[in-house]
Parts: sequence; C-alpha cells; structure tokens
Amino acid sequence: MLRGGNSVNYRGMKEFSLNIVDNSISIKNNDGIGRKFLAGLISIAIMLGLVGFIKNVMVCAIIFFACLYTFFKLFRMIQKDWVKRKDTTGTLNFNEVEISASIFQTNTKLNNISHIKITGDYYQGYISGKGDVTHNGLYEMEILENNGQQVRLKFIVFNKQEFQDLTAFFELLYSNFKIDIEEKIGSKQGVGFLLRNDRSFKDIQELKQKFN
Repeated sequence: MLRGGNSVNYRGMKEFSLNIVDNSISIKNNDGIGRKFLAGLISIAIMLGLVGFIKNVMVCAIIFFACLYTFFKLFRMIQKDWVKRKDTTGTLNFNEVEISASIFQTNTKLNNISHIKITGDYYQGYISGKGDVTHNGLYEMEILENNGQQVRLKFIVFNKQEFQDLTAFFELLYSNFKIDIEEKIGSKQGVGFLLRNDRSFKDIQELKQKFN
C-alpha cells in the first residue's frame, strides 16, 4: 500500500469513461488450460477429418492453426467472465476532480477520499506472453471517503487505450492526493503498482520516489 503525495503539478490525465458492470458479476479470471486443450483437440479432429481430402501438408497446417486460433478465441468469449458491452449497466466517469457514476446521483470528490482498494485484471484480451491467460479486464474498486462512507464499484476495461487512461488516473492520485492506495492486479490478484504486477523492483522504487 502506498500513500499519494501532495504535488499540484501533474498534467498527464484527460477526462474519460469506463463501463460499469453489475455487482453480481465475479471479477475472477476463469481462463485456464482446459480451454487450450479443448481448442487443440477439436482442431486436430478437424484436420484429421480433412487429411483424406486435402493432400497438401502446408494447407492442412494452415487449416489446423486457423481452427486453433478461432476456437481458442471462441471458447474464451463464451466464458462467464467475458463481459460484452451490451451487458454493461452504465458509465463510470473520471476527471482531475472527481469520480462519478451514471447509475448514482452523487459524485465522489478525489480530495474527499482516504482509501482506495482496487482489484483488477489488466484489460480484456490482454496476454502478456507465452503461457499467460487471456485477461478479462474486470475491476472492483472500493472507496472509503473521509466521512466514513464507502463506495463499491465494478467496471470493465475493454482495451489498451482505456487501460492507459486508468493508469494515468492512478498516476494523478499518487501525485496529487494523500490517499492510501491498495492494488491487487492480474489473474491471481498479486500485489500491484499502477495497475501492473510485473514491474521490476527498480521500476517500483523509482516510481515511488517520483510520487513522494
């Protein structure tokens, strides 16, 4: 957990919005080796069925990998943690002054926040490298205001641009506001910093010095 500083010189964030999801949706990443195994099994079955009709080995290989890619994506998209835009319930708006949700009547002023706990999984479709899961982009953010009021929100980050916008927002919080921030990031919800859990120790120390 890191407490933000008190600089007023940060100018790196633009106003942006993210999609809210229903609180009944679990943010847990449901991806795993089973999806890859099933996609591979079906692709092999299709390829074996075509061997008698297609004699060209290269064509068979292309068909196999095309099937593998298609089923790999399809089976990920039908898992229950893969939220579609039509399933969202509203918008969560961020700027340099406040966080506001379209489904609520009140806004949360940044200078009235004492603690934020954010748990999330990068952005939807992100894969960091070979062997990694396909991340779902789901987040839960718990906000504690100075008056003791608690706000709990779930939302989704659909793409890299939205992820960069959210990262810039947390840079703003660390730079300009004295807020205790706790981050749990990735499919295994490891300790994170600026929405990543793969930063080197050196990078984290440099960032902490920047914000303090």
